[in-house]
Amino acid sequence: MPKGPRLNNISRNFTTRDSLGIEGVATSISREICPVVNTVTPRAFYWPFIVWIYYDFYKYSGLEERTYAAFDKYLKRQDYFFVLATMLIPESDQTNLVGKQQTEKDILNSPNGPYPVNLAYFKTRFGGMQYYNAGSLSMLFVIDYDPESDKTYSFPKLTKEGEQMALTFENVIKETEYYKSYRRNDSVVPKDVLLESRKV
Repeated sequence: MPKGPRLNNISRNFTTRDSLGIEGVATSISREICPVVNTVTPRAFYWPFIVWIYYDFYKYSGLEERTYAAFDKYLKRQDYFFVLATMLIPESDQTNLVGKQQTEKDILNSPNGPYPVNLAYFKTRFGGMQYYNAGSLSMLFVIDYDPESDKTYSFPKLTKEGEQMALTFENVIKETEYYKSYRRNDSVVPKDVLLESRKV
């Protein structure tokens, strides 16, 4: 006997494990409370890290006109040496560490350093922090549009909350030799400097 129009046929093979719909609700709540925190953003460290890079770029780059191209180069130097330092410590957490394949090759080529920056360690814009950059905009740590003044920025600006996060991060790293002597120039970085930077 026919069961009627297809839209009225509610019998189906049930394949989902979310039988009470709880997982869907949890995902929706998570998306509202903390956008872009998901399976592609597993390293909480990167949130303050990328916001600090914006802060450092604004304060110390010396550029009057800030562009995404200049920022990408600035960011990739910091990210590359973070990945490299992490790879130099065998017991460190290397799960989901973006850029580790190329960085591992760099270590094999020069096990004792020093290391020049390799901006090709990961080819996409923002290196391994591309999702964190989008999340920083979603969570209003940086903004490219100010609704109060109805102004759109060609390059994102830090909000007050973003600056507070950046300064908190900077207070943790400011005594390292990497921060003092290597983060803003093109010089090669010694192995012991990288190892020290990961101890904080």
